[in-house]
Amino acid sequence: MIGLEFEWNKENNLIKEFVSSLMTSDYEWYVMENEIISNNHIFALEKKYSGENFKKIWENNFDLIYFLNVQVYLKNSKVKKIINYCDYKNSSCQLMLLISDIYYVEIYSKDSKILKPILDRKIENLEIKTEKKDNRTIMKVN
Repeated sequence: MIGLEFEWNKENNLIKEFVSSLMTSDYEWYVMENEIISNNHIFALEKKYSGENFKKIWENNFDLIYFLNVQVYLKNSKVKKIINYCDYKNSSCQLMLLISDIYYVEIYSKDSKILKPILDRKIENLEIKTEKKDNRTIMKVN
């Protein structure tokens, strides 16, 4: 298993719970692409966050996340431009969170245990991604 794909209903707080469940002090979160609406305004995200600060962002109730591409690295790791899955696999990036078209979520993780809380939720239309069963060709959402 390399990741998960599912439809997100923002009312279920799944993404907020997932972000909160990670060992936030061990990670740095890099926002590569984003378009988020909050309080009828575009919510501009910074490029880099500590885990604690990224967790705080999710305490905001975003109205819409049109798209979001976040790469998660262990602190002090080298950040690399990731274009495709092979780039991700050969990088020090530990996790990628991709949200597109408001509802579609893909999470790639090098540690499948990180994905267990989502698997345990028994989400409808949840697809498990494997290297043989992954339709994504580029690791971008916009």
